[in-house]
Amino acid sequence: KRLSEIESLENDSIIQAHETANTKPSPERIVTAKDDLARLKQIIEELPDKTRTALRLKKLKNRKLKEIATELGISTSRAHELIVQGVEYCRGRMEEETR
Repeated sequence: KRLSEIESLENDSIIQAHETANTKPSPERIVTAKDDLARLKQIIEELPDKTRTALRLKKLKNRKLKEIATELGISTSRAHELIVQGVEYCRGRMEEETR
């Protein structure tokens, strides 16, 4: 029974390794992702200062709305609005460029 359990674990490991290898992004996908990231960085630079700062604090530094609001000297609802506007703008611009 012990040998059977070991063989089963080995088979599971082989299957898992194979599945992981098959989910590895292709070189083309890696290049596309890098290009997308470069475009996104450029688009973020187009945002107004407060919107850009709020978006970066939330998405890159994982700050809470209250912290963002305090840092920018605005209400938490305004901080939320700025982040939503920034995300929507970036999404729209990225979609424009992929058409």
